[in-house]
Amino acid sequence: MRTLDDASATSQPLIAAGGPTSSPEDDDAVLVARAQQDREAFAIFYDHYLDRIYRYCYRRLGSRETAEDATSAVFTKALTALGTYQARPGGFRAWIFTIAHNVVTDVYRDRARRRAA
Repeated sequence: MRTLDDASATSQPLIAAGGPTSSPEDDDAVLVARAQQDREAFAIFYDHYLDRIYRYCYRRLGSRETAEDATSAVFTKALTALGTYQARPGGFRAWIFTIAHNVVTDVYRDRARRRAA
């Protein structure tokens, strides 16, 4: 990741280096804007949130395989919906954990349907 400390002059936008007036939501907003233009920039979010989302899913689903599938679904949905992302309280973190919550809920619904069938 390039920061404001990088001295090279390219046309790529720079990312604030988390200075004293920068909040995580502000940093996320800059990264989201960049990822909306360049899907490869989404890798920064993937690297940052992968373990957290996996642990969230695993704690709620109790199975490594199911948690891995759910984590994959979360990032697939997030990448697909990134173009419609709008900033909100809590920033990107709140948004991706809302997606994770919805995916976990879907897994529980699917389990219930299978038991009922």
